Amino acid sequence: MRKKNTLILLSALFFSACVHQNIDPDTSKVISNFSTNKNTFITSKTHLINTKEARNNYLNNFLINSDMQCVRYLTQSQTIPIESSSEEEGLYMAIFDTVSLIFGTKQITDTAKRAFKTTSPERQENKTAYKTALSPEVLKGVRIARARSAKEIEKHQNDSIKTYTTSMLNTDLASYDKQCSEHAGLIEINKALKLAQNRIMQSPQPIENKIDPQKIKKSVEKVTKEVEQKKLSINKVILETKIKGDNNTSI
Repeated sequence: MRKKNTLILLSALFFSACVHQNIDPDTSKVISNFSTNKNTFITSKTHLINTKEARNNYLNNFLINSDMQCVRYLTQSQTIPIESSSEEEGLYMAIFDTVSLIFGTKQITDTAKRAFKTTSPERQENKTAYKTALSPEVLKGVRIARARSAKEIEKHQNDSIKTYTTSMLNTDLASYDKQCSEHAGLIEINKALKLAQNRIMQSPQPIENKIDPQKIKKSVEKVTKEVEQKKLSINKVILETKIKGDNNTSI
């Protein structure tokens, strides 16, 4: 069913996602949560659905629109500085550690970890650089997680309206919306890296995976080089300023 609707999904790119924003009272940070915008649905209120056919039509409509809106939301969120949660930062650290174990790039990944955790003024800029580099794989991870969940939800299409109620459907779709997040994508990246690590340990062979560990490694290496070059440039400016100041003092 979902494959048949691919063209519908691609042709509906003008729809927008609904994003709820609130403030964490403890940190005063903006927290954004994805929520599928149902304004374009023929029937947007599930409490009015009382037949199996109507429920299934609503489900299919929701999945198509939600997937399209999720891609738009994640793409747009790359340009908005949203603070990562401590869990998400931990997932980035786990990615760096596993890349180091798989490819023997400890020096590079340690630099990445320091750049990600440092309290220097460049911290947010460095974090954004790593997150941007890894964003294509994060998006893949989100798609993998949501596709897996969609299959589980679609299994209920043969159930009667009494067996799989609209209340149950609402609960499942709310969980589906939550998977449109950086957090969900990072979890899938870590799963893929761990799977690659286990395969290498069991039998070192070329790895085939939807999320390519080589791309993760190259992204981390690229940004790490940029971070190191930027640090050298800053240190050079500081040194030149100091020398200039000393010369002026001696005169």
